[in-house]
Amino acid sequence: VTVGASFGASRDLRFKHLETSLEFGFPQGNGDVFAFTEPVNSAFQHCIPQCTPAKSVGPRISVILWGRLERPGVLWKPER
Repeated sequence: VTVGASFGASRDLRFKHLETSLEFGFPQGNGDVFAFTEPVNSAFQHCIPQCTPAKSVGPRISVILWGRLERPGVLWKPER
């Protein structure tokens, strides 16, 4: 799973389908969170396009977290 949080100036989260080249996006405002799973990650390229200084609307920080399952249905198994 991929989870991201955006803080600061608004930007677009863009997706491009790898087979059809269909492109679409979602605005990411201050405090917005997004998440997607492996099937989305495999089928689409995704990015937040870089802005030129002339188009920049202010500072922004993005926090991204990745996670994966070791086995289907098992997030974590404590050691004994």
